[in-house]
Amino acid sequence: MKIKDKFEVFDLTINAYKKQISKYGFSSKGVFWQNRDTQNARFEALSKGIIKSDINGSISITDYGCGYGEFYNFIKKKSFMSSSSFIGYDIVDTFILEAKEKFPEVKWICSDKISLETDYIFISGTLNMAFDYSIDEWENFLKKQLEICFKYTKKVLAFNLLYSSKRKIENGLYYTEIQKIFDFCDKSFGNTIISKTTGANKDITVFVAK
Repeated sequence: MKIKDKFEVFDLTINAYKKQISKYGFSSKGVFWQNRDTQNARFEALSKGIIKSDINGSISITDYGCGYGEFYNFIKKKSFMSSSSFIGYDIVDTFILEAKEKFPEVKWICSDKISLETDYIFISGTLNMAFDYSIDEWENFLKKQLEICFKYTKKVLAFNLLYSSKRKIENGLYYTEIQKIFDFCDKSFGNTIISKTTGANKDITVFVAK
């Protein structure tokens, strides 16, 4: 199964998430996380991407693949959210409608296209679901998505991925090799740090600073 264009991936993604939500509702399982604890572990790891000089806020944040707004819900009371702006993008209209209802104070956009540069861009879980694509096809798609997101990042791009000793797609999920994703990010963007995600098995958090 080869990726013909990004819209093919988006259609598969929309259908998969809508089916999952209809089964589990707006919950961690509804967005394919194992449970709320691992979801929050990933959110906590991502939030460590905020640099010290921004810890008191007045920054701009993008959540790319925001789902129904749980990352915002997790960070909204943290010190770096003081006087800060937040934009969430997702291609699943059901998610965006739910996020708008729960958090009307935030800008939610149903689109795959980022429209504004922000200081930080966070991506949680969005790049894991590879369906039946080949590894090479999925990695090419993933790299293009990261390149676009980095273009719109002013300070730090942070994202998470599953990892294994050998890159693979298993049960529709993509697993990277830590060294390979480091080499790509460091060569393409520079200033890359990767850490294993505490509290989430076989998960890494990647930080790329400008």
